[in-house]
Amino acid sequence: MFTGVRRCCASSASRLPSAAKIFDGYGELKWGTDIHKVMKAYPKGAMGDFQKVVIYTQDNPDETIASRIFAFREGKLASVAVTFAADYVKKTGLDN
Repeated sequence: MFTGVRRCCASSASRLPSAAKIFDGYGELKWGTDIHKVMKAYPKGAMGDFQKVVIYTQDNPDETIASRIFAFREGKLASVAVTFAADYVKKTGLDN
């Protein structure tokens, strides 16, 4: 069953070239970007941690996204997860 989650993840920022762009929709944001730069580009989020990973979450940043989660290892972007809003998925379909 589709949950509306689109993921593009890496287990460690050090394994990815810092010049590699993340998936479409994030402009010039690259893997390994400093946590403060991401927070400035995506304000009004909440910070937390889990084991050795720092998590920065935005809930309902716009009408299409239910949540956006950035994970950082050693202060560098290592993972991104996006959950689309149910109404957006119902309106646009699963393939868009």
